[in-house]
Amino acid sequence: MAKRWVFVAECQIVRLLRLRCGGRIFFPGNGPHFVSDNLEAICEADQQVFGADRSVVLTNFLNRGPGNGWVKIVNGRVSGYIFTRNGTKAFHIGPLVAEDKETACELLEMIGLHSESDNADTFADHTDWLNILKEAA
Repeated sequence: MAKRWVFVAECQIVRLLRLRCGGRIFFPGNGPHFVSDNLEAICEADQQVFGADRSVVLTNFLNRGPGNGWVKIVNGRVSGYIFTRNGTKAFHIGPLVAEDKETACELLEMIGLHSESDNADTFADHTDWLNILKEAA
């Protein structure tokens, strides 16, 4: 007898349109910078957050093209970072790691300034992240 598969909805995805964070303008020195200048520090911070060495994955994201990663350094340490990559059918954002909402918005703004993407998908049950994205829209 053949097994029958049943669809079970485990999570809901929400699509938000027009990713922006208030139109701030960043000047050299006070905003996010390209990741390539700080990849080692980002990999160390990433390992603290995720508990594993993901330096090969992050290096791969960075090597997919110029401007694929941004980092914010505060007082000589990583305050937040974001990577992007072009997929087959969509522009992907992530990982995004930030100490606070302001840093997350700054990093999202950098992606908004340098991408053609006008939408973002996220899990509906991640309400804190969903609120940040809604505020940034």
